[in-house]
Amino acid sequence: MKIFLLEDNPKLREAIEETLSENGYRVDSFEDGQEALEHLDGSHLLYILDIHVPRIDGLELLALIQGRFIKAPVIIISSFVDLDVIRQAYRHGCADFLKKPFFLDELLFKTHRLCGKLHPLIPLGEETFLDLENALILREGQSLLLSPKEKRLLELLVRARGLLVSFEEIEEYVWEEGEVPRENIRSMIRQLRLKIPASSIQTHKGIGYRLIVDLSSAPTAID
Repeated sequence: MKIFLLEDNPKLREAIEETLSENGYRVDSFEDGQEALEHLDGSHLLYILDIHVPRIDGLELLALIQGRFIKAPVIIISSFVDLDVIRQAYRHGCADFLKKPFFLDELLFKTHRLCGKLHPLIPLGEETFLDLENALILREGQSLLLSPKEKRLLELLVRARGLLVSFEEIEEYVWEEGEVPRENIRSMIRQLRLKIPASSIQTHKGIGYRLIVDLSSAPTAID
């Protein structure tokens, strides 16, 4: 999913890029309106625009985007508090307005909502993300479908948050119908390692498995 970002503050631009990239989005970012205009090609799912940027301001670019790509949602981010400016942004077709400073998690939530992804993507390392709701692995621009049992196994490992999950726990959670040979579990782990970074799943011989990616996150505020 490609996001178009116009922001002339380097610190904020880099922070937004990092937050969105960590959650499975590809970001094309620009620091002035003319440069941004030259890269409008209709390939982006969402546009995030600051108003006060060099050469062509965000409101003018918003009008151009809505004229060319009428279905594309736009989030305006700005330190402007003038009600007329905000009204003008909505009149030009912006889908949402965020006043600076804001929490990056708030922008991420709005991005998920406007992109149809209210659920978070779970990072699994090496540009790989788990979309549990849709049973997908997103890896380097590709979407890999998980089988129902693969989804349940990854869900169990994620919920354990780095703790060891035994063969018995996997059997009970994934194979609800009863006891299964351990080779079935090993085979499924092998299949998962073809879809996610193999090192993300650590084997504890004869005991079980552990997911060793960092699943922690915390809201971050930035001007």
